[in-house]
Amino acid sequence: MNITSTLAQSMAALRMARPQVGRIQVAARTLVSDTASSSRIATPQAATPDTTPQSQDLPPVHARTHGIHIATLTLRAHHPSPLTQFSGFALHAAHALGIPVSRPAALPVTRALYTVLKSPFVHKKAQENFEKKRHARVIKVWDAERDVVDKWLRYLKKYSVGGVGMKAVVYDWVPLDEAATTSTETGSGTSVKDKVMHAVEGITRDLKEEVQQAAGKAKEVVEQVAEVVVPTKGDQGKQ
Repeated sequence: MNITSTLAQSMAALRMARPQVGRIQVAARTLVSDTASSSRIATPQAATPDTTPQSQDLPPVHARTHGIHIATLTLRAHHPSPLTQFSGFALHAAHALGIPVSRPAALPVTRALYTVLKSPFVHKKAQENFEKKRHARVIKVWDAERDVVDKWLRYLKKYSVGGVGMKAVVYDWVPLDEAATTSTETGSGTSVKDKVMHAVEGITRDLKEEVQQAAGKAKEVVEQVAEVVVPTKGDQGKQ
């Protein structure tokens, strides 16, 4: 009887506990779903390959003021990825310094083919071909001071990217007006145009002297050769 009563009591306790267990499971599921939804809202979505980070976007360029071409920057690489990255870096630096520049213009891709023997010369038909591609971008600089352009080029050279070659051609614009080109270092009033003309006259004078000297030496050589080769009339009679 004691065993039977004990089993009955335990079965009754289980029947009483089942609704509570069900309520606990439902509450746990609700808590887990709320946590998952909050985590989805709080966690930012990863960038897809189609989206571009804002740091890699090309910055806006400054407008030209006078349209004076100051320099040309040429970038070359064997792969377009580092070339595009460094071009954007150069535009960001120019925008920070206030330099009006153009957008990177892509030059035609140059290809070079190399043929190498795979084995000694006896098996000359066993050859292998290699191809080398060179990508290039050109950025033009407008309406900027020479000091600012030099600073920009030094900054690019300091933080250059491996595998990207850089070549810069800088132009110096000098006015030829006498009033604007007076020499301030020596205190003289000669202009750049007068200095250039004086230098040209000196070069022309030196060239004329050299030509006259060369002509005189050539004349002397011709006379000496004529005396040796051409016999006189007296010598011809003796023969």
